[in-house]
Amino acid sequence: MPAPVANGDGPDLAFYNIIDGKPRSSDVKEQVVDPRTEELGWDVPVASEQDLDDAVDAARRAFKTWRFVSHAERENILQNIADCLRANKDVLAQAHMKETGKSFIMASVDVEVSALHYEYYSRQFYKYHL
Repeated sequence: MPAPVANGDGPDLAFYNIIDGKPRSSDVKEQVVDPRTEELGWDVPVASEQDLDDAVDAARRAFKTWRFVSHAERENILQNIADCLRANKDVLAQAHMKETGKSFIMASVDVEVSALHYEYYSRQFYKYHL
């Protein structure tokens, strides 16, 4: 999950694994390499086996309450994610461009398509559960 950091000419991001709703770093990191320029980018944490176990345990605990969340609230949560993607489209597209080698336009399209997916699934609750 990216978190913006004060930067100079492009997105300078810090990434964390999110486990049980909290950011978690790692002792082991990989560095993003821009495939177009071979420039080194930001570090990303590599999850350990313990991180994976903790994430699965957290997901199991979360499901106990998530399954009781109303359809309307789920729709709202997913729509908020779509809105957040769009509000941060430029910085997300720049990061996506640097890690995939895509053009800024194509990376921007990918961010928009991601937002559209969240909107689509936010409306599926009513289609299949009413």
